[in-house]
Amino acid sequence: MGFVGGGGPKPNTLSPEEVSTILDAPAEQEEDIGIIDYIPGDQVRVIEGPFRGFVAEVNRVDVDKRRLHLNISIFGRVTPFDLEFFEVEKLE
Repeated sequence: MGFVGGGGPKPNTLSPEEVSTILDAPAEQEEDIGIIDYIPGDQVRVIEGPFRGFVAEVNRVDVDKRRLHLNISIFGRVTPFDLEFFEVEKLE
């Protein structure tokens, strides 16, 4: 059994230039999501997906996962669901 990409029982060594290229590469940066302007109790309008056009209330904001936990009234019953930030717009 060999190493991935090795072609034999011993792994290939990296040249000093290859090591330098890897170490000098810029670190992966997180995508800038801008200012999170949602707080529990806010009213939002769904602009994407099957609930498009519905108004929902923000229950919880999950910044790490970039999701909103919302409550929406469907046929007189409050239904919890999650959407990503880009799928809603805040109502003023």
